[in-house]
Amino acid sequence: TAELVSPAFSAPPPLPTELDPPRAPLGAALADRSSHPPPLPPEVWTSADRRAHPRHPCAIRVEIGAGDDRALLTTRDLGLSGAFVFSPRLQPPGTRVDIVLHLGGDRLPLTGQVIHGRPGLGYGLRFDALAADARHRLERYLTGSERRARAE
Repeated sequence: TAELVSPAFSAPPPLPTELDPPRAPLGAALADRSSHPPPLPPEVWTSADRRAHPRHPCAIRVEIGAGDDRALLTTRDLGLSGAFVFSPRLQPPGTRVDIVLHLGGDRLPLTGQVIHGRPGLGYGLRFDALAADARHRLERYLTGSERRARAE
């Protein structure tokens, strides 16, 4: 089960495996990680921005689909309005994506768009408006009540 990580979380988890292997010549570039910058320091992760809702440090699995491109990735943080996902491949800002959050044993399908990317780290997503049920499920997960209920 995915757990919320503490604010002291200072390094990204290992990059997850891609569902579809990268196409050449991108595959060669990904194999040579020496050209990628090191991960950003934690103080950059928490910089002020224009988010509608706060983000919570949270490493969970997330499926991202953009056209024919599909990947199984990991979040760095998660909130009611979006998430940041670790990814070796960036999607251009404005790209529409299908999203499936893995919230413990629950899968929450959403849609959204890529807002920004950070080479060598990943990209930020903004979720489209959430239906009442989806919002409630995500709120429960973020507050921990769902994880406590599953543990009992």
